[in-house]
Amino acid sequence: MRSKILITGAAGYMYDSPLDSEVAVKSQWLTFLNRGGSIVADFLAGTTVLIKKEDIFAAVRSKEQAKALTNLGINVLQLDLTDETSVAENLLGHDSRKTSHPFPNALSKKKKASGEDTYFIHTDVTVIEHAKARGVTSFIVVPPIVYGRGSGQWNQVSVVIPVSIQASIAQKTVYKFAQNKIYSSVHISDLTALYGRIIEKILQKEEIPNGTEGYYFAVAHKLHQWEFLDKLAVALNARGLVTDTKIQLWPSDEAAAEALGFPQQFVQILWNSSDSIVSENKHRIGWKPTWTEDRFLQQIDDEIEDVLELGQAKSSLISSINGAAQG
Repeated sequence: MRSKILITGAAGYMYDSPLDSEVAVKSQWLTFLNRGGSIVADFLAGTTVLIKKEDIFAAVRSKEQAKALTNLGINVLQLDLTDETSVAENLLGHDSRKTSHPFPNALSKKKKASGEDTYFIHTDVTVIEHAKARGVTSFIVVPPIVYGRGSGQWNQVSVVIPVSIQASIAQKTVYKFAQNKIYSSVHISDLTALYGRIIEKILQKEEIPNGTEGYYFAVAHKLHQWEFLDKLAVALNARGLVTDTKIQLWPSDEAAAEALGFPQQFVQILWNSSDSIVSENKHRIGWKPTWTEDRFLQQIDDEIEDVLELGQAKSSLISSINGAAQG
């Protein structure tokens, strides 16, 4: 029997919140919860040869999202992902309790019923022990700053870089923080390709790092903040969208928060932080990203064009952050 693939958050860009950041493989199902709009589109485009259109199922929350995805000719489920009973009844035909992680529980039930191994891919590290305790093999994909136009039907832009562009246009000036921080970054197409590689390995029944060893940091390259902003200022000025190619310093975190439209306590985390991620697992499965920092900087005008055409991301991350700030 062929494995089926369930991609949840299928109307999204890629990932927006912990709830929408899972992938699971259960018995004859591969189940994704990873804001998978771009995953759906790239899989349909045949970027991974082992994944067939007829095996793809997409889960969304609203009727409007369901209609948009139905036009792709795939199976669509309108599903409340916070309700384990709903998840189990729709996917597995079992009744079960409500918990914070409904899919590992549903996968565990399916494994017991079928005797087949089950798998779960997620971006939330808190699921590792939960999945292990239920006999479900887990993988953690950790996306850094994601850029590029998504290929999904609903949300096609990310958050951090588009918001920076929007703020620069609104202020008629490109601003920076006092330190030149370095982001880990990945283009959306390279990120979906990483998911494809993991799924292919599962379908081929190859043993790859999982559980506490199964972290896949999707870092394609580093991105120096000031170099990005320098290029952005030049490109925006050429379009007449900012008044100068010279970058100014943010006068305060409060001013940055107001311009970016995010609560002040999240500004430094999202726009002025660095990391030193080193990851080997991504190479062990043959992931070869095609985007580099130079390629991104050379095509910065594409990012501007996407923002001008598509506007702000339809992202639950934004509402989640604003909700957290309000307590």
